[in-house]
Amino acid sequence: MPQQTQSFPLLDILRDGPAWLGPVLAVKAFAMVGIALPIVLQMALPAKQSFMRLALPGAAFLAIVIMAAWLFARAQRLGEKRTLDGVRTIGDVQALGWQRFEALLAEAFRREGYTVRRRDGSDPDGGIDLRLTKDRQTTLVQCNHWKAKAGAPIVRELLGVVVAEQAHAGIVVASGGFTKQAIGFAAQATQQGQHVWLIDGDELVAMILKAQTRDTA
Repeated sequence: MPQQTQSFPLLDILRDGPAWLGPVLAVKAFAMVGIALPIVLQMALPAKQSFMRLALPGAAFLAIVIMAAWLFARAQRLGEKRTLDGVRTIGDVQALGWQRFEALLAEAFRREGYTVRRRDGSDPDGGIDLRLTKDRQTTLVQCNHWKAKAGAPIVRELLGVVVAEQAHAGIVVASGGFTKQAIGFAAQATQQGQHVWLIDGDELVAMILKAQTRDTA
């Protein structure tokens, strides 16, 4: 399995959170580091004043970093929303690049109430692409943006990661559909109590059109 580059938790929080979250976090960080922390330290170490000269610049820098991350995350989110809202057919889906395909799925699941962590790596193939969290349960998603049908090895690989990470379920999304072997393997796994769901092109389009009626902040 190719090595993956995990996304940054702060970006995930800012991307999934409400639009006001970034500015509020920046203000709170500035207040804590630039005002509250110096007061506490001055009371505890009255003879040490050097930290006071660094508190405000440090707090300002931290606030700027948070705001920059927030702007980047919101720009990503806006791009994901526009991608999803522009899809009407499976042809529209297959015309997307693999990164925009993952962004499309991230926004669709987000509108279903999931918190989404994207891989944000540079490899368009293999591994877990999305980690969904809802009701304290984790679901792992493998995105396959191929015109060819996804086979049983892909489903088997995903199931192995689901079991290893003790996740609630696994989902394989394949815009080109699945082979009979893949469908049979997923059905057998489900009968054995292992949750593996397959979403083909038609189901994906239906999922996207439904998600378009549920916009989120």
